[in-house]
Order: sequence, then C-alpha cells, then structure tokens
Amino acid sequence: MDIFDRARRALGDLAQSASTQAQIIQLQTRMGEIESELTRQYAEAGRRARELWRQRLFADADFEVLMTRITTLQQELEQLRTEVANVVSAQPPPPRTCAQCGAELDPNDRFCGTCGAVAAPAAAPPPPPPPAGPTAA
Repeated sequence: MDIFDRARRALGDLAQSASTQAQIIQLQTRMGEIESELTRQYAEAGRRARELWRQRLFADADFEVLMTRITTLQQELEQLRTEVANVVSAQPPPPRTCAQCGAELDPNDRFCGTCGAVAAPAAAPPPPPPPAGPTAA
C-alpha cells in the first residue's frame, strides 16, 4: 500500500468519523432539549399538584395534559437514546497502528511492515453502551 492510498484511506476515515460525530452531537443536543422540557413539565406538574393538594381539590383530570406531554417526551427521549446507541455501535473499530512508527497495520499483522516492530495485539471491542435511565410516566 503506497503513501497516497494510506492518505486517501485516512481522509475517508476522518470524513466518516466527523460525519458520525456530527450526527451524535445533533442527537445529543435534541436529547438535552427534551430533558430540559421534561424538567419544566415535571416542575409545573409539581406546582399544580401542590396547589391542588393545598386546596384539597386534587383530581387526576387536571394532570392529563401534563402527564401526556411528559409521556410523549419520555418516549421521544428513549428513541433518541436508542438511535445514539445504534450509531455508536455501528462504528468500525479504529485501524491498528504501529506504536513505533505510526504505520497502519492489517488486523493479523504481528510485526510492522514498515519498521519491523512487534505489533501490539488488537484491542478488544468496546463494551455495549449502558442501558437508558428509568422513565416514569
């Protein structure tokens, strides 16, 4: 593999990585917006519940709109979490490189073809992402 092929491959990998990172950032931004909205909705539900409790007028019908919105936001947040996990897990592992000279190594190389250094064993795949947080309706 000549230097131009390596450079072309590296640039292609870099572009793919940047695209993926941009997608993840976009999804995480939306997740942050939804989490903020959930916080606002929970606060409003709490204020209304407290006021109704103080007046001894607590009724479930008063919460229907708020609870429906909270449930919808929780479902959308869970979908986004799943999408982020899918994007992250779909990424190929980074290419192996020689610790001595930085040359790219093939998966089965035991020695660097450029400088002859012993190649470190391939890294184990990353663990799966943690499960999403609890969602209470």
